Amino acid sequence: MRENYPVILKWAGLSEGGYINHPRDPGAATDRGITQRTFDALSRRQGLPKRSVRGISKETADEILAVEYLQRVVAAKTDGQIGPETMADGPATVT
Repeated sequence: MRENYPVILKWAGLSEGGYINHPRDPGAATDRGITQRTFDALSRRQGLPKRSVRGISKETADEILAVEYLQRVVAAKTDGQIGPETMADGPATVT
């Protein structure tokens, strides 16, 4: 995973840009490819106050995107946080 990290970030960066909050976008407010819902979950887990995803740092977005990619590979819930489901033993599937 570590050796693939730069490749993952470059790939994600091709399609994920700045802030957008289009009323017909089911993902709602998104910045750097991170939805408000994912950012809220991260803040909650870290005991931080809820705030807008707008202006999320590149470093935080990169970290979440790499984790979400890993979660897709291991067929875990893609919530951007490594937890018991992500680390569970079992067969991995690529989706």
